[in-house]
Amino acid sequence: MGIADSRYPGGDWSFTRFVERVSVEEYVEQWEPPSEVLYLLENKVGKERFAELIAKSDDLDSSDSPSFSFLSADERTILENAIAEKELEGASDNGMNCIGHKSVVTPSGHELRFEGDIEDDGGCIDLLTPYDFRDGRFRDLSRCLTDSW
Repeated sequence: MGIADSRYPGGDWSFTRFVERVSVEEYVEQWEPPSEVLYLLENKVGKERFAELIAKSDDLDSSDSPSFSFLSADERTILENAIAEKELEGASDNGMNCIGHKSVVTPSGHELRFEGDIEDDGGCIDLLTPYDFRDGRFRDLSRCLTDSW
């Protein structure tokens, strides 16, 4: 279908690194100790409020289901954005969570879209075709923080 560089996508591809946004509770399921995640707020809220949050976090580490209900809606948003930014930076540093896109215009003027999962060495491990696009199999990035180039 005209994708000669499908194994190692070149400069005519666009690339997007992504991480799915998750709640702070979902994130700390894999984070030990859960209270440590609050340090992502240290320079994003006032010093007094940060001290209050740390004091309120005493029971998080001993809980089987840590709850961050003591956060305001704005603080939760700031923290969840900071988590996503931290995870995106980690994915970027490790060459993870990258997809590539390429479009080819046919002689009849139709655009054919392709999407590939890109490994840390720049190789494409799974190429999706226009049929996959038609069938809704391209990655949905609506819940993700992304960085494109």
